[in-house]
This record gives sequence, structure tokens and C-alpha cells, in this order.
Amino acid sequence: MMKNIKRKLVAAILATSFMYGVALPAYATPLTEEQQVELNTVKSEYENILFKLAEIETQIAEISDEITDISLKIDDNNASITVLDEKIAAKNQEIKESTEKLLAKEEEFGGRLRAMYKQGNSSMIETILGSESIADLVSRADAIVKIAKIDRQLLDEIQEIKDALDAQKLELDNSMQEVKALKADNEKSLAVSEGKKDEAEVLLEDYETEEKKILNNLAMAELYFIGNNDQIIGDSASSDGMIQGSINSLRAIRSQIITDTTDEKVVGLIEQGKSVLQQRAAARRAAEEAARIAEAQRLAASQAQSSNSSSGSNNSSSTSKPAPAPAKPSAPQASSASGQAVLNYAYQFLGTPYVWGGSTPSGFDCSGFTSYVFRNFGVNLPRVSRSQTSVGSKVSYSNLQAGDLVFFGSGSISHVGIYIGGGNMIHSPRPGKSVEISTMRYHNFITARRVVN
Repeated sequence: MMKNIKRKLVAAILATSFMYGVALPAYATPLTEEQQVELNTVKSEYENILFKLAEIETQIAEISDEITDISLKIDDNNASITVLDEKIAAKNQEIKESTEKLLAKEEEFGGRLRAMYKQGNSSMIETILGSESIADLVSRADAIVKIAKIDRQLLDEIQEIKDALDAQKLELDNSMQEVKALKADNEKSLAVSEGKKDEAEVLLEDYETEEKKILNNLAMAELYFIGNNDQIIGDSASSDGMIQGSINSLRAIRSQIITDTTDEKVVGLIEQGKSVLQQRAAARRAAEEAARIAEAQRLAASQAQSSNSSSGSNNSSSTSKPAPAPAKPSAPQASSASGQAVLNYAYQFLGTPYVWGGSTPSGFDCSGFTSYVFRNFGVNLPRVSRSQTSVGSKVSYSNLQAGDLVFFGSGSISHVGIYIGGGNMIHSPRPGKSVEISTMRYHNFITARRVVN
């Protein structure tokens, strides 16, 4: 499809040039209906590519937010694991100490049991039979029972402590396994996201390749608009009126130019034409000044011959000074508004590369860029784009102001930038690109938030 369009456009341009008998028409004539259709087709193809690229930026922003969320969860889980490790170590120490106490008690009871074994049952019988009365007998038997109960109760308490500590250790072990399992799930999700990222980058590369092809076709078609203006401007025989006419023509066609290469060529020709006119004007002024001085000198010489007076010096003093150069227009003062201050700071990062999950000047993703910029003004935005909508006040598209956060996505929010005015924003778009200023036209606008006044 694109090869056919390219072939037809070249044929149309060549046919027009042959008709006029020059390399390109001397003046930019209106496009024929066929040429306009073909040019519109290329422009439409290019527009479609831009929409597709904006969609891919949205997908990439969604994946970037997902990766950021998972990374933050993994960090939280690692912190929890560290805390649990410390608790488990403390509980293990408690269990060790309690076990040592238990062993000591068991050894004590073991000694008593061994002593009782050596004494045999006769000792207990002798204790009972040695009673002097029934009351003494009951008292001695009750004492023996109480001692046995105390021993048994103490052993039970120690065992309960051991059981409780074992249960706590088991609970902590379970928590540890749960967190480790969650971490494994997150890492698995991160791997899935990385896979999606790779797929998105491949898709992005395909569309960017197609974009370059279309831009090349479009740039070739746009050369027709330049016509023979470059020859007119470069020809020393061209009159000032012809050169000014070419400049006006080139200024008029800039609104129809899409490609940067053609626009740069048009701007370069305009500046070249202006420079030629300025040089010619300067040359005329210099010639006029030289003629004026020569005439003044001629008059002075004539007067000197008719009179010996000092009129010569008076005549020389009458020479007017060159007109002062017009004052340069004063540069517009930067706005002191907070929104403009945000933009002025954001502009420092133009050209900073896109980095997955990036949030520093070494590389940004979309939400990493906005959070970093606003942090400089004491505003701590959440790390992902969809969460940043919770900050500030909602703003409609028609009421957007410089410095507002603008959000985009397909169904849900997944991309964010900073509004600069005129339907444009500064943002970190996608891998392979850098922080840039671009139109919002190709993005699906969802909402905006005003964080600073």
C-alpha cells in the first residue's frame, strides 16, 4: 500500500514538473485533485500510526504501573520477612531458655524420683505408719499428696510454656512461609509483566519502523509545497519582491507541513530569504550613506572655493548621525504562577530517557517524572499514575491550566503528563523516547487534577 502511494506521489510530482518544464514548478500551484487525495492518504496513514503509538504508550504505562506496584509489594514483603526473622530468632531464644529451665526441673524431679526409688515404697509406708495418731496419719498422707500435686502442676506449667512457645514458633514459621509465597507470586507476576513489556517493545518497534517509512513518503510529498522557492531565494537575480513573495508562500505552507525534515527545510529557506533581504537593505543603506557623505563633501569643497570662512566645519557638523538601531524587543517576563514554576522546573528534564519504573533524573517513566517534578515543590504524589488522581482538585478539559496533571488511558488511567497549554503536555512517553513536549490529541483524555494554584 505504502509503496503504491509513494510511487504515485513521485509520478504526480514528476508529471507536474515536466508540464512546467523545470525541476519543480517556479511557484507553488494548487495541488491537483489526485495529488491532494494521495497526500491526504499519506497523512491519514500517519495519523493512524500516531494514534496507534499513543495506544502503545498507554499499554506501556499500564505495564510500568503494574511493575512498580509489584516492586513496591516485594519491597514491603522483604521488610516483613526481616521483621519476622528477628521475631523468630527472639522466640527461638525464648524456647531455648525455657527448654533449659525445663531440663533443669526435669533433672531435679529425676533426682527426687531416683531418691524415692532408692528408698523404695517402704519409706513412704514408714512415714505413714510412723504417725502417732489418726490425725497425724491423715496430715502426713495429705502432705505427700500435696507435694505430688505441686510437682505435677509445675511440670504441667513448664510443658504448657513449651507448648505455647512451640505454637508461636509454628505461627511465625507459617507467616514466614506465607510471605515467602507472596514474594514468589509477586516475582512470578513481575516476570509476566516483563514478558508483556518485551511484547510491547516489539510492537512499538514495528510501529516506529512503519512511522519512519510513512514520514519518508510524506516528506517526499511535502517537497511539492516548497516548489521553486528555494531557487528564487538562492538566485541573486531575484528581485526583493520575488524573494519576499517566496518567504510569504513558505510561511503560509508551514501549517500544512507535518514532517520535521520538511519543516526544518522551510524554516531554513525563510531565514535564508530574510537574511538576503536584510543584507540587500544594509547594502542600500551603506550606499545611500556613502552618497550622502560624498555630496556633503562636494558641497563643502564648493563653499570653500567661494569663501575663506569656516563654513567647512559648520557643514561637517551638519552631517547627521546614522539612525540608531531599533531597540530590541524586551523578552517576555516569566510567569510567577506556581503552575508555570512547575513547568519551568520540568523543562530541565527534556531529553531525559524513558526507563521502566524510573523515578530519578537518570531515567523516568510517566508517573516517576511527575512525582519527581512535584516533589521539588513539596507535593508528594503517589508513585503510580492512577493513584496520583487522588491528589489536588478535579479539573475539566476546558478549564486546564499550565501545571495541571493530565491523565489518559483506555478505560482506566495508565498515563500521566503535565499540561503546558495549547493542547500540549510535557511527559515521559515510552521506551526509546525521552521526556518531551507533545500534543495530547492522540491520547484518550480521562481527567485532570490541579495540584498547585
